[in-house]
Amino acid sequence: MHQPIPSLFSSQSNKRETNVPDYAYDDDDNVMVSFAEIQFHPEEDNIPNHMLMSGKQFKILNNKLNSLLQIQADTGGRHSKWTYNNIQHEITKFRDVAKEHHILFVEEVQKSSWKVYVVVETIKKLAEYNNSFTTKVDVKNEFDSKVLLKLDEVLGNLKESMSKLDLSQQSTISMESISKMISSLEKSLKINLALILQLMSFLPTNCPPVK
Repeated sequence: MHQPIPSLFSSQSNKRETNVPDYAYDDDDNVMVSFAEIQFHPEEDNIPNHMLMSGKQFKILNNKLNSLLQIQADTGGRHSKWTYNNIQHEITKFRDVAKEHHILFVEEVQKSSWKVYVVVETIKKLAEYNNSFTTKVDVKNEFDSKVLLKLDEVLGNLKESMSKLDLSQQSTISMESISKMISSLEKSLKINLALILQLMSFLPTNCPPVK
């Protein structure tokens, strides 16, 4: 009797081979991938195999391969060798495509994470400057101008929205104008995050935890 296959994929790295534990995948559609599980360097080939397909897909393919091995054992390998090799080739192609999708997803997460950081820091600086008591209005206006200029440089798509804010009659930026800017930033973030939501459809919906 043959031994069950521990993993569908042979590791492309020479360091070690990743074995996938036998988890139950009965409720494949209700489990979301954890962001903690995608923290790897996108240029390195260390993506866990179980993250490249959903639990149901993995279980189906693994059962097919085990069935082929059983046929090979029963027939002495006369009929199943070619089919087995062909399926292994298809699995390899599937892994390559899944890895490309995963790398694109990580890149978009990193880009949007940086944009969110800039927005948060900008709003914090605006709030800090405007909530602190000072009689040096000229100095305060200079700080506000620098922060707004940086915000305009980093988030170019907000330039039109920023230009519509009437600050000419104010000695400093009011909380009302900050509120308007925050609303504009929220709209911009929704646009930037839309691509991430689209790329998430390429990820598996069921991933066992990484030990």
